[in-house]
Amino acid sequence: MKFYELREPMAAVPFILRVLRFSGLLGCPRGLLRFGLSFLGPWLVIGLPKLICGFGSDLGLNVRGYAEVLFMCNIDVRMLVFFWHRRKLAEFVEIVQRAFDKVSILSSDSSMYKMILKSNQMMDKSAKSYVLYTLGTSGVFLVLPALQSCGIYFMNHGNDTVVPKFVTATAHEESGWDVDENIVYYFIHVMLITPMHLLLGLRFATIDTMIFCGVRSTILLFRLVSAKLEKLHKFSGSTLREQFLDVVNLHVDALRCVQILEGIFSFVVMVQLVSTVIIWIAMVLCVSNNPNANAINLFVLLILITAQSYILCRLGTELTAESFAVATSSYDCQWIQLPADIRSGVGRILQRAQKWEGITAAHFFQLDVERFGAMVQTSYSIFVILRERLMHS
Repeated sequence: MKFYELREPMAAVPFILRVLRFSGLLGCPRGLLRFGLSFLGPWLVIGLPKLICGFGSDLGLNVRGYAEVLFMCNIDVRMLVFFWHRRKLAEFVEIVQRAFDKVSILSSDSSMYKMILKSNQMMDKSAKSYVLYTLGTSGVFLVLPALQSCGIYFMNHGNDTVVPKFVTATAHEESGWDVDENIVYYFIHVMLITPMHLLLGLRFATIDTMIFCGVRSTILLFRLVSAKLEKLHKFSGSTLREQFLDVVNLHVDALRCVQILEGIFSFVVMVQLVSTVIIWIAMVLCVSNNPNANAINLFVLLILITAQSYILCRLGTELTAESFAVATSSYDCQWIQLPADIRSGVGRILQRAQKWEGITAAHFFQLDVERFGAMVQTSYSIFVILRERLMHS
């Protein structure tokens, strides 16, 4: 498939850059207008009507409706953080591209060239697949209720004694339209919310792919540092010092990339994890108390938010492990054969690489897979307590 072809093998995150420019986060000033319109659209069509009109007295409908509004807030708050730090994003891409350019002049048979090429192919394919997965999941989220509603309409067509209840993709507000009973209003509702949900799905995927590509690119820089350290003993004289200076600069660039990622993603991660816990509790509570045809849509939302949080935690673990791997490479680089000044420099790299590097959630805790497990346990405990209180109230 041409969609999966990597057109620029040695470019830094080319696919996500195209998505960011399309979203208006990077590029010409006209992109800012496009970003503003795409940001306001879902709130004018979906979010504000829910908040203004409410959902009536039904507890399950209220839980579901406000959880969906929280999900929108989760997406848009993180997108606004990205917009605020768009200059840092540009700096990050510039640093990574500079490192890739130095490797691109090497032979295509060199191990470092192959490392970058293979990693770029993996990142590009994963990013594109994730965007398709997210848009496809959004499509399922919208299409299944419409198909269910068509079935309900045709099964009850001509039967005046039964008022059909159509299945909506989201909890609709009490706006005065009989959306779940009038087939015309129902499809007007579907046509209005469908492009808005697809736009939200694209923004959801854009944030995740930027985090994924950013962390994977930084991991690649640390791997290049380790690869250069392993070959350091093969050089001598002025060439050795040039190579060592290149290692030092590359390690500084990798650490700077971690700082940029932490500055951009720290608050984003906190918003993500907190909203994930709340949405998990709300959705599981809604499904367990009132299982019905809408449960499929709720599970789609649960799958999306769970996959997103797990990927974040997994990336945090990999980034930390790769930064520590530089310390191991420094120790194993046969430093005993190197001149005294180079040995001293390698020792400083070893000392610096033993410091923890990674992404935190607003500096409260480190992001890793263990944190994801703890988050699941905490969410379940809160859900059990909340369900018992509701049952006895």
